[in-house]
Parts: sequence; structure tokens; C-alpha cells
Amino acid sequence: MDRLVNQIIRKFELSENGMRLHITTDEYRYYFATEGDCCAHAYILPPADEDVKAIIGQRVVRVAKEAIDQQSNGSFGDVIDTEFISIQTHAGDLDFELRTEHNGYYCGYIVFIEKQKVWPVFDEIREEAMEEFLQR
Repeated sequence: MDRLVNQIIRKFELSENGMRLHITTDEYRYYFATEGDCCAHAYILPPADEDVKAIIGQRVVRVAKEAIDQQSNGSFGDVIDTEFISIQTHAGDLDFELRTEHNGYYCGYIVFIEKQKVWPVFDEIREEAMEEFLQR
């Protein structure tokens, strides 16, 4: 996520299941995914709309990962790790949560998939074509 530093955030999109994250800046569209080790399920909880709005149009000055919290009820296979990621700007921060459910031995994380150059004139056309393709 450090790739976002010095970029101006234009769009923050999280898939319904919380496993895919797309962040569009003034220069690039970044694609991230959650992954879990063998017996782990990782996902991002949806951030509050007002927190997302606070960073739109703002330059990222820092991306920070906060302490991991682990909760368990003592049963094997019932452990939840929580990691907080903060995209920080001078106008406000977007804090969101990566959760990983596992059996106590594995972990989850956010991985960078790819980045694509933003071409403003063609982006809208490409997005419409992609939506149409995915609906088939």
C-alpha cells in the first residue's frame, strides 16, 4: 500500500465480499486482494462512507499498519486477527480493517496485484465494457 504515497486518491472501491480492493489515483488504478494461508479466510470490512469521502481528492502522505489484535474464544479453529490500515492525508485519514479467521496457526494479508495507468478519456468506456462483459 506504500505505493499510494504522494498519489491523489480519486476512488476507493471494495468488493462486496471484502476480498478485492481497487484504489484509483490521479495516475494509476491499483488492484489489491486479500489472501489467507492454508486454513485462513481474510477480508476487509467496509469503511464508513464519510471516511472514504475524507480522502477523495487528497494526496496520500503516509500509509500505516497498526497493531494486530487477536481474539479467540478458546476453541480450536475460532481465532480472528485484526489489522488496521490507515491511508493518511492532510485532510483526514481512511482507516480500514483486515480481518482473518483461522485456526490459530495461519494468517491473512493484503497483496498487491497490479497497477494500470489511468487514461481519463478511455477509463469510462473501458469500465462500461468490463461491466457488460462480466454480466454475460
